[in-house]
Amino acid sequence: MKKRILFSLFFALLLSACTPKTNERPEEKITALPEGITMTVDKETITPERASFLLLQTTELDIQYGDDYKLQKLEGSQWVDVPIIIDAYAFHAIAYELPKDKPQTLEIGWAWLYGSLPAGEYRLVKEFMDFRGTGDYDIYTITAAFTIE
Repeated sequence: MKKRILFSLFFALLLSACTPKTNERPEEKITALPEGITMTVDKETITPERASFLLLQTTELDIQYGDDYKLQKLEGSQWVDVPIIIDAYAFHAIAYELPKDKPQTLEIGWAWLYGSLPAGEYRLVKEFMDFRGTGDYDIYTITAAFTIE
């Protein structure tokens, strides 16, 4: 009887050790933006469906960013997420490098995701990563405000 109980306990422990753990990924931290990383809108390119943004970083950090973004609208004194007009969507899971002192232009066409935006104050919200190695990185949220007239 004791052997049966011990075997059951051993088997239960063995099974629990083999069970995949889904929550082992460390929490991503969004940290304060260091000086030297900017995203600004090219005012000449703003339309209700798109705009161009200039990215620049002047630090020694290994800055990377992806295709994902969101738009927010200023309502009163608060930024509110712009409603998405489609049920299912995805962004490419890719990392672009933003080398030191090499500006890049980011063309964002949001009509597919948000439709044509009415007049108002908006901002683009993007995350940038300071990548130091696997599991060793900081995430920075950067915004660029613009007006649609």
